[in-house]
Amino acid sequence: MKRLLSLVIVGFLLITFTHVGYADVVKNETVYVSLKHDGSTEKITIVNHLSGSSNEEYFIDYGKYDLFQNLTKDVEPIIDSSKIKWPTKALNDGDIYYEGTLKKELPIKLNIKYFLDGKEIYAPELAGKTGKIKILISIKDSPYLTTQIQVPLSLNVFSNINAHSGVTSVVGKTMTVVFNHLPMGDEEYMIEADGKNIELESIIISGTTSKINLPDNLGDGVSQLTNGIDQMSEATEKLYNGSVELNNGTNSLVKGLQSLKDGISKLSSGSKEIDKNSKIITKGFLDFNYGLLELKDNLIGFTKGVNDINTGLTTLNQQGNNMNLGLASLSGGITELKNGLDGLSGGLSQLNAGHGQLVELAKSLSSSSDPKVRALAEGVIKEGISITALSQGANETATGMDSLSQSTKELSEGFKQFSSGLDAAAKGFDQMNEGLKPLPKELDMVIAGHTQLTDGLTPLFAGISGISEGLGTLSNDTKALPQEVEKLAEGQGSISEGLRKLNDDGFKKIKSSLKDFSALEGNGDKEEYRSFVDNEKNLNSTVQFIMKTSPVKIDKDKVPSNPPTSTTVVKKNLFQRLLDLFRK
Repeated sequence: MKRLLSLVIVGFLLITFTHVGYADVVKNETVYVSLKHDGSTEKITIVNHLSGSSNEEYFIDYGKYDLFQNLTKDVEPIIDSSKIKWPTKALNDGDIYYEGTLKKELPIKLNIKYFLDGKEIYAPELAGKTGKIKILISIKDSPYLTTQIQVPLSLNVFSNINAHSGVTSVVGKTMTVVFNHLPMGDEEYMIEADGKNIELESIIISGTTSKINLPDNLGDGVSQLTNGIDQMSEATEKLYNGSVELNNGTNSLVKGLQSLKDGISKLSSGSKEIDKNSKIITKGFLDFNYGLLELKDNLIGFTKGVNDINTGLTTLNQQGNNMNLGLASLSGGITELKNGLDGLSGGLSQLNAGHGQLVELAKSLSSSSDPKVRALAEGVIKEGISITALSQGANETATGMDSLSQSTKELSEGFKQFSSGLDAAAKGFDQMNEGLKPLPKELDMVIAGHTQLTDGLTPLFAGISGISEGLGTLSNDTKALPQEVEKLAEGQGSISEGLRKLNDDGFKKIKSSLKDFSALEGNGDKEEYRSFVDNEKNLNSTVQFIMKTSPVKIDKDKVPSNPPTSTTVVKKNLFQRLLDLFRK
């Protein structure tokens, strides 16, 4: 749209260029500007061209030059401070050319930046380097000039050239990128390319003045168009905001679907595991039922056995009481026997002591010659030995009876404790027996309840199996859903970005262009820009600007040449002298 608008305005410019009558003397100023690499001014040289005829004696050029040089033979002007007076009759012999230099601010602000691999760089430092180059050329404060920018690029050096909003043409091995700028506000132009052993030719910027006469009612139409653009821009802004919210919601939906997919996948895996283990659980419950039935059968026998043990313990306890009484009687009899043995042992000891004297007498008579006496003596001696042995045996028996009596007492006490423990055991078994009596009926109730539970597990696990199959199908069906919705979100993001670009790069720029276009209404009433040297006084004048930067070249070794033996003056024509303006 903006390119079309520019073409329309260019049409107006071609029709309505400022012109003067060729019956008068006309001065054409060509302003040659040597630019630094950043676009700032280094040197200004003006070449003036006078043509036409006049009845006046002199044509006066207003302006004060720092340096002045006449380029026309046989004509000498009169220089009076800030006036240069040329005799008009000299124009009968041909046009007049002269040049001068001055220091003055240009009616345009230029700025040129260079970048290599994304970093800004001083232009001369580009020489010989390799990388991705970007050139930014901005034009500001140019209300009078229609400007053309020409950037020549060698195809031996540059490739992948991208000239944003520029027009390109190729002649031989050089591509020239051309940008056209109208006096309709500030603008920035960009070139990107891949460079190898970089060198740059001079950037040439030419500008001409123009006067645009627009229809009086154009402003109304532009105003209506601007209002329509505003409405479309606001609608697009709302549509963009809604699209962004929709895209955010879709992205949230993608996250939710991803979580849902993961949850369904885990749920499906868990249900499969439940379905797999349900058969094991069912078998375990059935086995448990069988165990309960066996427990019931064994419990009846166990109850009978406990009852028998209880009966036996009761009988044993009764017999133990009788045994306890017998042990008490035994202990009393042993005590009495011990007392008798003690008396016997004492008597035998006394007998043995009295008989000892008799034995001593018998020993003395044992050597008697009387056989009867010897026989009597031997009998006494043997009797003494027997009494001694009998006394010793009685003593030992008494001692044994003491031990037996003690053991009998201990046995009696131990049996009393045993009888007491047996009585407690009998009471415990009696309680156990009473507790076991209702157990079989209660166990019947447990078996009945567990059987119902087991019967209920079969349809439950059948349902779980169906759920597992359904979840498996659902998991398979939802696997691709997040990716598909994510593609939808990407598409919505592209739509949002497209709406943003439509508004920012479309409607808003169109609106800006229309404002610039509206600003041109009444341009015909604006003061004409005729002369760079003195626009107020030089009425019969036209002006154009030719601006040029220095090239960027690789510094090559130079071989010094032999100095000339004589000085030769070479005469140059006008075209050669004009070219020299940029070499000074």
